[in-house]
Amino acid sequence: MYILALTMVLSLQYSCNKLLDLKPLNEISDADYWKTPEQFKLAANEFYTYLLTFGNVLYDGPHSDLRSDFSLARNTFSNGTNTVPQTDGSWNGGYSRLRAINYLLQKASAYGNPAEIERYVAEAKFFRAYVYFDLLQLFGGVPIVTSPLDINAGELQAPRNSRDEVIDQVVKTWKTL
Repeated sequence: MYILALTMVLSLQYSCNKLLDLKPLNEISDADYWKTPEQFKLAANEFYTYLLTFGNVLYDGPHSDLRSDFSLARNTFSNGTNTVPQTDGSWNGGYSRLRAINYLLQKASAYGNPAEIERYVAEAKFFRAYVYFDLLQLFGGVPIVTSPLDINAGELQAPRNSRDEVIDQVVKTWKTL
C-alpha cells in the first residue's frame, strides 16, 4: 500500500515537468501577436471579407434586388407581406465585425511605431465606417461602439443612437483617414 502511494506521489511530481507545459504550436497568443506590421496586415486583410459581392446584392441578403417592389418575381417583399423576424444575423454579424475592427484599432494605439501600420489603421477605420453605413441602411439608428467591449460593459444595453449620430460617426471616421 505504501509503495503504491509513493509511486503516485512520484508520478505527480514528474508530471510537473516544464517540457509538458508548452504553448500550443498551432495558435498564437494575443500577447505574442500585434508585434509586427505584417501581423496588423494579416488582421486587416480579414476586413475585406466584409465587402458585398455582386452575388450578395443580386441574389442574397438584405441588399438583394429581389427584396424590392421592382422585382419581377412575386415574393413577400414585392407584395408587402414581409414580416420582421425576431432575430437577425445582420445585426450580430455587424457588431462582431465592429469588435474585430475596434480591437485592431485598440492594439494599434499601443504599437511602438505608428508610421509602420498607418495603412492598416486607415483600412480599419474605412471598414468601421463601411459597417456602420451598412447597419444604418438595414436598421436605421444603431448603437455606436468605438472600442472593444467586455461582457459586462454598459454599452451592451445602450439605446440606439439616432441616424444623424451614426452618419456623424461615419463622416468623422472618413475625416480621420
